[in-house]
Amino acid sequence: MGGVDRFDENVDSMRVALQGKKWWFPLFAFGLDAACQNAWLIKRQSDNNWSYCDFRRNVVTTYLAMYGKPTTRNSACGALLQLRVPNEVRNAGTADDHAQVVCSQRRCGYCHQRTRKNVQ
Repeated sequence: MGGVDRFDENVDSMRVALQGKKWWFPLFAFGLDAACQNAWLIKRQSDNNWSYCDFRRNVVTTYLAMYGKPTTRNSACGALLQLRVPNEVRNAGTADDHAQVVCSQRRCGYCHQRTRKNVQ
């Protein structure tokens, strides 16, 4: 196989799987895939022990560490995320140390999905 066949094979094996509503998004996604493939070829010439999957994973984790931010909204409905149990309580002791909370199951007023609400 020549260089073009290997390029097509690698780009097709790990294609960006997001679908956008704009007509230009597949062109943008292909540009990202092509740039990543070419960068991997350059990296492979200097350090031969990188696989394409490891290289892409390293690129993604680097960009997420630099520009990522923790989610504040539920991805399903967009409602604000709230931690049910604080980290101090979550990491302290065992499950037997925590008190049982009586709660009822209701529907969220924002997304209408089932949620648990504490009964007081």
